[in-house]
Amino acid sequence: MKKSIIIVMCALLGMATFNSCKKYLDVNTDPDTPQFPDVSSVFPTQLAGIPRGLQYDARYAGRFIQNWLSANTANAANLNFDRMGYTAASDANGDIWRQVYYGLGKNLNYIIDEGLKKQQWDYVGAAYSLKALMFQMATDYHGEVIFSEAFVENKAVFKFDNQESVYRGVDSLCRLAISYLSRTDYNPSAIRLAKADYIYNGNNLRWIKFTNGLLARNFHRVTNKSFYKADSVIHYANLSMTDVNDDFVIPFDASKNDDTNFFGTYRDNLTLFRQSNFIVKLLEGSIFTDSAATSARAYNRDPRMKHMLSASQDTTNGNGGFRGVDPGIGDPNSALTGVYAVGSTNWINARKRVASPFADSSYANPSSAVFSSQYSKYLFSNKTVFPIMTASEIQFMKAEAAFIKNDKATALAAYTSGINLHFDFINRGSWQRANTVLYTVAPIPAA
Repeated sequence: MKKSIIIVMCALLGMATFNSCKKYLDVNTDPDTPQFPDVSSVFPTQLAGIPRGLQYDARYAGRFIQNWLSANTANAANLNFDRMGYTAASDANGDIWRQVYYGLGKNLNYIIDEGLKKQQWDYVGAAYSLKALMFQMATDYHGEVIFSEAFVENKAVFKFDNQESVYRGVDSLCRLAISYLSRTDYNPSAIRLAKADYIYNGNNLRWIKFTNGLLARNFHRVTNKSFYKADSVIHYANLSMTDVNDDFVIPFDASKNDDTNFFGTYRDNLTLFRQSNFIVKLLEGSIFTDSAATSARAYNRDPRMKHMLSASQDTTNGNGGFRGVDPGIGDPNSALTGVYAVGSTNWINARKRVASPFADSSYANPSSAVFSSQYSKYLFSNKTVFPIMTASEIQFMKAEAAFIKNDKATALAAYTSGINLHFDFINRGSWQRANTVLYTVAPIPAA
């Protein structure tokens, strides 16, 4: 009898275990956790993932090119990149790589494969375009990268392709993108790109312009080579963006950490960053005029200066209070954070500190982990767009290409257009998802 009871109990336990396993395996058929979601639910995540690699790595690349530098003079690690160095045993500068092979990588392949099955040609074309963008950025930044064997399964060692091969591959991806974006024979029951596309709202013509911009970039990457094709750059620039409505920018919702601008105050990633003396001198006009900035020479100042850079409290330096730091030196006044007697040396020097990117006369992050719209300067707001490609950039590429081929008239016209389009970029009155305007207080007035 005892033996029979044990057998029955074991049988019941086995049935319970089987039922439990079946419930666990039912996740594969659970509509709340689909294993093969429609590409319309995957595509928005790819758009949202684009800024990560660029913004994370911009912290370091921006120091190399002296857009910004470190305010801190005490910590040697903070100055490595200011001095054209690097940090050993660190993933610093590795996020574009992560973005290409992990963040977007297989997800874009999924959109392409599923889109082909369902005749969702707009999704296929847009995914190919984003794939071209990713690999273009990767090889521009890292040189030789994994391209021909990227995403090959069951491999532990991968071949690195040279830049010339990757550039050819990017060219092919762009042409595939344009061919699919140009198709009109959709599956009538398929979900269209407009549902998931919060950049261009499913406007294929603008996606094609963006892709032609990628081709212009691709041809323009070899300006110092004998085989540089200026005519190809100009050709694809002419097929690309023409005004600010064509700009490819990523908006942020700023409702939580992960959908907030990496450069904003909430995420606290740029607290010790300061604008460089180099960018200040460019915008105040002293580099090109070879003369010191003074109030009498205010006409040399770029009107965009107050919208892009932050001013200190002390405005007596001849350019309205805009100061910057030099590589490896930092801000010598950064330690003056106390309250000082008015007129004292410390009070005077504290007012000369280089301001943070977030606002004029701000020297620390004013709202870390707090959503605030009070601090909003150019691209450094919690809810402001991040540009991936703009019509202004396209015109500057065209200008350089025309200059190289000695077509000075075309070069000047394109250069002037690029400047005007960047004014339009700053002055734009509305953005996707109600993102914050880029100008400070009021748009730049017409000359």
